[in-house]
Parts: sequence; C-alpha cells; structure tokens
Amino acid sequence: MSTLHISTFDRALLPVLATAVLTVAALSPANAQANSNFPTITVETVSPMVIEPPPIGLQFASKLMPVLSGSMLSAIAPSCQRKARKSMARRKGQRGCVERKGNLYWGKYYADEPGLNYRPQKRVCIGSVDVMTKTEAKRRLPKILEGLGINSRENLERSFEPVVTFTQRADKWVEDVKTQHATDGEYARVKRSSFPSMKSVINLHLKPRFGDMTVDDVGQKEVDALIEDLAIQGKAKNTIKNVCTILGIVLGRGFQTKGKMKQLKALKPRMNTKTKGLWFTGAEMSAIIASARNPRARALFATAAGTGMRASELYGLRVEDVQLDKAIIFVRRSVSGSTEGSTKSENADRIIGIDDSLVQLLRDWIGNRKFGYVIPSNAGTPLLNSNVLEDDLHPVLAKLGIEKKGMHAFRHSRVTVLVEAGVPVHTIKAWIGHGSEKMVERYTHHRTEYHQQHLAKVPRTVVLSPISPMVEERPVVV
Repeated sequence: MSTLHISTFDRALLPVLATAVLTVAALSPANAQANSNFPTITVETVSPMVIEPPPIGLQFASKLMPVLSGSMLSAIAPSCQRKARKSMARRKGQRGCVERKGNLYWGKYYADEPGLNYRPQKRVCIGSVDVMTKTEAKRRLPKILEGLGINSRENLERSFEPVVTFTQRADKWVEDVKTQHATDGEYARVKRSSFPSMKSVINLHLKPRFGDMTVDDVGQKEVDALIEDLAIQGKAKNTIKNVCTILGIVLGRGFQTKGKMKQLKALKPRMNTKTKGLWFTGAEMSAIIASARNPRARALFATAAGTGMRASELYGLRVEDVQLDKAIIFVRRSVSGSTEGSTKSENADRIIGIDDSLVQLLRDWIGNRKFGYVIPSNAGTPLLNSNVLEDDLHPVLAKLGIEKKGMHAFRHSRVTVLVEAGVPVHTIKAWIGHGSEKMVERYTHHRTEYHQQHLAKVPRTVVLSPISPMVEERPVVV
C-alpha cells in the first residue's frame, strides 16, 4: 500500500482532489483491504485554517463536506487567507430594488461606509405612486444611484479612509492655524485677531452639536436645523451667518444660508436687542477723559474719542504713524495680544484727520520720542485690552455712574458725532475704515438726540389746536 501525503493545497487542484476523495468514498472496507496496491490518501495538517465556501464553479464539492474528516477540513483552505476588503474587481454595478411603502416608492441599495467591511443597506425615496408606476420607478432608480455615485470607484476608495468626526477635524484645524501663526505670521489664512472668536464659536455652537458626527454626515439639512435652533435662541442674523461660515471653513465646503434665513420670521434684527447703550454721549466722553487715572489713560481715551480707531489699531499705533504737523494719523497695523498683524480689511488701512485739541494732547504726550508705540505699556509693549478695561476704563465708568461698556463704544460715539455734524458719509467711511453705509446708519439712527435734532429742522405743516383729555363714556343703566 502506498501513501499519498498532501501538505499544501492549491485551489487549482481541487477538481483532482475531489475526484480522488469520491473514489475512496465509493470503495467498501472489504474492497479496500482486498486491493493492497490501492493508494491511501492521507492529509497532513500544516496549520489550523478555516475553510472558505467553495467557488461557484465547483459547487459539487460541497457534497464532499460530510465525507471529509476534521484534518481534511483544516487543510482544504487557501494557502494565504485573504483579508476581508471591499473591491470593485467583480462588481458590475448595482441597480437597486424598488419597494412600495404607503404612497411612495423607495429604492434600496448597498452603500460603502467608511470604517465598515460590509455594505449596509439604505433607502432613497424615488417618488409618489400618484405620478409614476413601479416600472417607471425601477427605471428612475439607476439614475438616482448614479447621481449619488454609489457605483463609482471614488465612492469605494472614500470608504477605505478612516472615519473622521467633526471634533477631530475641528481640533486639527485649530492646530493647523496655530502652526501657521507661528510660521507664516501675518500671512496666515486666519487673522490672529479673528482666531479667538472663531475658536469660541467652534466650542460653543459647533462641537456640542456635530462633535460625534462624521464630517461627511454634516450636510445642508443639518445646517438648516442649526439655523432654526439659533434663531429660536434669539441669535442675531450676523451671528448665525458667522457660525455657518466658520462651519464651512472647518469642513472645507460652503453651505447655503440665505434661503433658510428668509423663511424664519423669528429672526430679530440685531438693533432691537443689542444696540442700546453701545456709545457715550459727548458729555460722558469729556468726563471720562478728565477723570482718567494717569496721562497714559487720558491720551488713550482722547485718541479713541477723536479718531474712532478700533482698540487693536490704537494699541498698534506707532510714533512713526503720527504726523502732528499735518494733523493726520496713518492706520497701518493692528495688535492681537502682543503680536502685530495687518488691519481688519483693506478699508481699515486709512488716513484719519484729527483736530487741534487732539494734536496738542498727543504732542505733549509723545514728547521727543521718535519711535515705539504711541501709547505703550510700562514695558514698552502693546497694551492688553483686558488690562485697559480692568485698570483704566471700567473704574472710571463706575466712578461716574456710567453703564459699563468697552473701548468700542468710543468708535460708535465718534461716528455719531461725525454724522450729526453733517460730515459726508463717504468721508466718515474713509476715516472710520468701513466699506458699508449700513454700519454708519447702525451707529446713529437709534439715538433719541439724532431724531430730535433733525425734527427741529422740519417746518410744521399742520397747526394743532389744544384738545381736551378723553373722558370714558359709561353706559346708562335704566
């Protein structure tokens, strides 16, 4: 008796092996013993393996499974087990199937999802049964799947990418911006002055809502729901726009907001809630300057009131930017924290004319200095806004009994003064550094003094005689 040892198995030898096993199974024990020259097949186990189902072309081999022993089952397996992975090599493209649910036709298909080794089944609405038959729905479904890119190679390759949540994308974006600030400085894609507010929006509005969602799951539908919720919370239109803009910047794609915002009647103009009390009157500004605790604070408040410069522009103003003999100031930079950068926009780079009283005050304050910051800290570095508010402005406001405000109130007040003085709007825009006339209107049209000043110039066209107070008439009870 000869023995045939099989230590390895090739899929190509399966027909030969199957024929041999069938021959062995057909023989009775007596016949096998009688023919001593008949070869006995033994299978030597190389390593434990799990058998895969037989290929379609060799389905007959499945009948052999009960005949094979355990050692054979462990050996009849590919020599190198294939890793479970989706592939387009054998895909011909799916057309989906159509089913009716209620009054709608739904198309079912299999989708490639990132992070999954299988394809979950999904549904897409095709249309109503009132406008199409099931046959028409079947013809329309492949076009819908083509539009979704279900059968495309790009869709398959995208499913191989690791799953990225919004929190991971946002954290990476923040780190990338910090790296750009360290390497590129003022040429970074996000300005230093805007970066803190953008991080605040991400942490306050975006992460709590989209944090655990994948970046691909955040679409227009989710953005529309975000707009509705922010509107219900009473957020201003500009706030909602900024939140959606920052979301698009982090994800690298834009979203439509105009159509949804027009549909929401709950949106309130910002002026109704937040404009009240954002400026100082002329008397209040004079009192604040006179009550400043030291000459530096007095120079800072006077320059803010006389120019309408932003706080970041004031802190970055250098002696070289001031030409007192011509009574002008050049605005060329801004400061965020202790770092210099460019101004807010192209309109912010400007020349401002100043009056004689401010010229004299700055001449006394600057003295013989030829360089450096006009209003520096004790260390010669730019002022920090938080220190200015805490040490200089807010104590003065509390002493004078004025509502607490920030340095930006001086800017609002300056625009109001210029408008009420009859300065042309284009000149105000040039001095203030704004490109929109709406901003100028925002600063002025809600002041009582502004309306009364102009109403006094309007001639009376109707003469009104005195009128008696209304007396309520009560029914006579009989």
